[in-house]
Amino acid sequence: MKRLTLTAVFLALFIAAAYADTDSYQHTVTISIPEIALVDVEGANVSLSISVPGNEAGEAPVGGTNSNAWLNYTSTVELNKTRTVTVQSNSNLSGLGLYVTAANYTGQGAGVLGTSAGEKKIESSAVAIVTGIGSCYTGTGTNNGHQLTYRLAVENMGSVTIDNTNVIVIYTITNDN
Repeated sequence: MKRLTLTAVFLALFIAAAYADTDSYQHTVTISIPEIALVDVEGANVSLSISVPGNEAGEAPVGGTNSNAWLNYTSTVELNKTRTVTVQSNSNLSGLGLYVTAANYTGQGAGVLGTSAGEKKIESSAVAIVTGIGSCYTGTGTNNGHQLTYRLAVENMGSVTIDNTNVIVIYTITNDN
């Protein structure tokens, strides 16, 4: 009887070992990557003015420039898709042109960062300023992203009047078709 019990115990251990965990196991981990499209402008407020070089009577007034602001963004996109950052304003300036250039990317970011579209006039209709943005991030704050250079130009002297005007400049990150 002892021999039969001992044999039954060994048989039970053998069967249990045959169906026990192995030295590896696999399971599914679900990863969810949300769509991200964030844009921000960092740095000092931009101030521009018109001046006369040399204060000489008869010289044409000229607009100024300002490069204190930086365009930052974070983006995740589907495979083979891109985004664009556009710029527009809430108003057109009488006799003046407001322009902006996004410099080539610089900073602490990574991924498929966008390309500057060159100098663009800021008007009430949106225009592309950075194109080809994939899944990426620029880094935050000044010295990360695309440095923005604003330029004020006198385009029609007959329409220029004395005024202090605040222009709202709107940056939008959009999906490309």
